[in-house]
Amino acid sequence: MRLIAIICFVGIILCCLDSLAEQTLKIGYVNMQSVFESYYEAKGGAMKTEKEKSESECARREEQIRKSSKELQEKASSLTQEEKEKRTQEIQGKIEELVKLERARRQKEQEYLKKALIEIYDVIDKIGENEGFDLIIEKRSVFGKAIVLYGKKSLDLTDKVVERLLGS
Repeated sequence: MRLIAIICFVGIILCCLDSLAEQTLKIGYVNMQSVFESYYEAKGGAMKTEKEKSESECARREEQIRKSSKELQEKASSLTQEEKEKRTQEIQGKIEELVKLERARRQKEQEYLKKALIEIYDVIDKIGENEGFDLIIEKRSVFGKAIVLYGKKSLDLTDKVVERLLGS
């Protein structure tokens, strides 16, 4: 739904550019993928190291679980029911720990991405304001339409689009 709103917003802006032709607009664009890759390469060293350690630990634990499961299957016939249940619970506990570890790793990655994007968008906003840009769009497009990263409030047609979409 949000993507549709962005596409409609950009479409309306493009349609309205004829009426804004009398004004001189300063428009720029940013390749966000390139910016993010450069940012990650320059500032992501700690994140890369932590990610590698976490992935290695997950792989080590997965291997332990596989070995324990295989061992249980091989010795199942010689174990008492109580021993089987105990070992099954141990394996289940290891699986739960692994799931928690992987969840924590993904959460840290998401936090890093969020922090990085906030910093990147703050820089774009400052460039837009300080250098007098009216509009900054993303170079990559979605369904053939550019994505706006920064725009002067006077060019923001979001409220009009929402009103028309909702029939107000």
